[in-house]
Amino acid sequence: MTLVPPGEHLDGTTAECAHLHLLLACFRASPPPMRLPEVTGHPLPEVLGSGIIDPEVFHTGYAIMAARYPERVKQLVVWGGNSYLSAEDLHIFQSMRSLTTWSQRAIEPLRSVYGDQLEALWERYIVGLEDLYAAGGDLYQSNLHKITCPTFILHGDLDPMVPAMHPEIIHRGIDSSELYRFMEGKHNIHKRYAAEFNQVVSSFLNRTKIK
Repeated sequence: MTLVPPGEHLDGTTAECAHLHLLLACFRASPPPMRLPEVTGHPLPEVLGSGIIDPEVFHTGYAIMAARYPERVKQLVVWGGNSYLSAEDLHIFQSMRSLTTWSQRAIEPLRSVYGDQLEALWERYIVGLEDLYAAGGDLYQSNLHKITCPTFILHGDLDPMVPAMHPEIIHRGIDSSELYRFMEGKHNIHKRYAAEFNQVVSSFLNRTKIK
């Protein structure tokens, strides 16, 4: 089974960053995975299915689950995220702090989901990042070695939000991982290259599926 959270699809139609609050929950929860059911709406046993595909900001929560519960997660696909927060990463998000600097194309999908709460939610997200950085910045880098399931990492080499060092670090940290790069891809590779994205992910899941 591959779990994709409600409202998310691998056909290029998902709303931009439609679940920003997940990372904030991961930052503040102790232990992080136990907060996930109230965010996703799924009980923990259902969320921890045999395979997980991670759309954008679900990256951190699901990777944490794969490290914490390796016996429950049999396949993992991640993209557009990082295992720790660097000074460069924090600066990127702080430069986006004011939504007045965003394009209408970027903000409209978020506004349709969160309405008037968007500004306050985004500010909470930035504050969460600042708190995380002040605490050392580790999301799950120190636990990469605990992820034992076959893991597929995808990255757009021109991604302005996730520097290329991050997928490399995740790849080196997980023995059973593969890294697939989109040379001209930016942050939303699952949208811009939906057909190729679906093809390589499906191939990976079929190749690594436990019989």
